[in-house]
Amino acid sequence: MFNQFGDVERRALRAGNVHSADGWRAVLEPVIARCRASVKRLYFRGDAAFANPEIYEFLEAEGIGYTIRLPANRILQERIGDLLKRPVGRPPHEVRRYFASFTYRAQSWSKSRRVVAKVGWHPGELYPRVGFIVTNLARPAEQVVAFYNQRGTAEQWIKEGKNAIKWTRLSCRSFATNAVCLQLHALAYNLGNFMRTLAMPKAAQSWSLTSLREKLIKIGAKVVSHGRYVTFQMAEVAVSRLMFRDILMLIARLRAPPAPGVRGARIECDKQRRQGCAITKAKEQVLCARRREPIDSAARGTHRWLGLFAMDAQKPDNGARLSRASGKNVFQSVNCLTLLERFLIDAA
Repeated sequence: MFNQFGDVERRALRAGNVHSADGWRAVLEPVIARCRASVKRLYFRGDAAFANPEIYEFLEAEGIGYTIRLPANRILQERIGDLLKRPVGRPPHEVRRYFASFTYRAQSWSKSRRVVAKVGWHPGELYPRVGFIVTNLARPAEQVVAFYNQRGTAEQWIKEGKNAIKWTRLSCRSFATNAVCLQLHALAYNLGNFMRTLAMPKAAQSWSLTSLREKLIKIGAKVVSHGRYVTFQMAEVAVSRLMFRDILMLIARLRAPPAPGVRGARIECDKQRRQGCAITKAKEQVLCARRREPIDSAARGTHRWLGLFAMDAQKPDNGARLSRASGKNVFQSVNCLTLLERFLIDAA
């Protein structure tokens, strides 16, 4: 099951002797429950395998718009009998398409539903191409058909999964093991599709997953390790240096920036920790100076400055002069006014 961006929303491995839509509820319900929190309106497109009245009722109860292919039968063809007649005149060189909309109720349905028919006369063909779609959308018939035709892109995504990811190669003996392998293949497909849609420059946006694998991922490189960095030497055969740089820049932009509140709190904590360490060290040095304990020559100027600061704290000129002249002391990374208040309190 794909979304409109080509990502696999849900996958399930079924036995080969069951219906194609077997276990549809286990596939649809988790996806709908997950999308309800972020999406207001959901739409569903399905092929003729999902033409089941239980699926119609489930989607209608959930308020989901759907367009599902309906197998043709005699009653449906009679409703559009006038469109199935060959147009009068010479056969045209272009395709002629006709649309019709009517209500229809099968024997297994609990109520009547809208059916949209599309009839296409192609050059060189004797009979028209006819398709029926059951829907609950209120759009014009032509727009309903255009919306359903976008389901054909999913067939290309399935083909890419078969060719690039090889997710049909399930050669394990047990069914459960093959189901796990299918989940891993779907995860690899999503990672490749994320990179193709979010981290590729405009020059490579049209690449298929096979091209992405062969030109960007499955390439040789020489790794040169240094003491401070690691260098990858690759040949500029398919991906040039500029394109590779753009890809790395797009990947770096996907990283979420840190929350401003958390970052601010972390900086404030680091600042308080540094201030606390500086104050503790200054207190120990003041106590050493009061007790006249021997100090090393590197901290002698600092202790002398602290002593002068404690004695002349009431003189603003002297304190200002000392604060400007103190370039290499423990007060270099903290607020001098805060330390002055702390030392005055301790001296008192």
